Amino acid sequence: MMGENGKITIYDIARETGVSASTVSRVYNGYENVSAKKREEIEALLKKYNYVPDAVATGLRKTCTKTLGVIASDLRNPFFSHLLIECEKIANLNGYTIFSCDSLEVQEMEIEHFRRLANQKVDAVIQIGGSSDRKQVSEAYFQCIKDVSARIPIISAGYAFCDNCYSVRTDEARAMRTLLEYLIGLGHREIAFVGGKKEIRSTYEKREQYRETMLKRGLPFREEYVIEGEYDKESGYYSVKKLLEGKRIPSAIIMINEMTAVGAMKAVREKGLGIPEDMSMVCFDNTYISETTKPALTTVGCNYAKFAQKLIYTALDAAGERKPEKLSYVESVFVIRDSAIDREERIREKEMNILLK
Repeated sequence: MMGENGKITIYDIARETGVSASTVSRVYNGYENVSAKKREEIEALLKKYNYVPDAVATGLRKTCTKTLGVIASDLRNPFFSHLLIECEKIANLNGYTIFSCDSLEVQEMEIEHFRRLANQKVDAVIQIGGSSDRKQVSEAYFQCIKDVSARIPIISAGYAFCDNCYSVRTDEARAMRTLLEYLIGLGHREIAFVGGKKEIRSTYEKREQYRETMLKRGLPFREEYVIEGEYDKESGYYSVKKLLEGKRIPSAIIMINEMTAVGAMKAVREKGLGIPEDMSMVCFDNTYISETTKPALTTVGCNYAKFAQKLIYTALDAAGERKPEKLSYVESVFVIRDSAIDREERIREKEMNILLK
């Protein structure tokens, strides 16, 4: 059972005992989380072969910098900054320091951040947004992920591409269904979905669910009610301004995030309409922005504390000797505020006001 150089290796013992090399390592280093029967079997072989770990391999295995890298696509967006803060809290509780990087939605910067963090020997890298959320990625990005994940684990809030990559996500389709069913329950039939790019997976999944739900409920699916755009305030403003110039005006709008919703509110008011009395509006994300707008926005968003916990503990497990789930989901939260009202009730109120006049 000798290794290639005539010396017993941890992999030789793992092969003979039918366990992983990490299990042999746990027994050798005195960890408790191995069954008594398997422990005795491994210890017997360690003694039989007088196993001594390779000094270089041991040094590599025990190297732990207690640091994690986080790459966010745009920290000006409160979704990313809020999630980063929650990640910092959980990391600090576990004695870890976070090195945060902002790629500013530039892929070249994103790739450079990955390589720098790997060279700094962080224990794992967490990516929030960016290329990991795209339906198709460039060869340069894929090669970067392949190279870096061969050295350290990568945990993505989007999609995992390689063996040592893990994904923590929210259910985008379910989030869209939640908002749509809420608006439909309020009597809305003409509902628009504004913002986001179809090449971004999370947006694409929301858009597909929007179409499916509208058709399933026998409601009109109008192409002009689905407006592509960016994820910022300006895009929300101009997209909704364009929508309100059309022949048909919806009674409710679902915005892709809070930043676009802020711009959309401005466009609605410039048209002389009120929210929610003339038009209901809801959105995704649920950061502090939803609470501070007037009216406060009804939203579906991730549970930031739980999402951060899952990201950090997946990173710690992957960097250690535990194997986390390749894909895990964190449930979204639905918060009803003041930006949507019962459509039928509002119509009756208007009719009553006309009669009173």
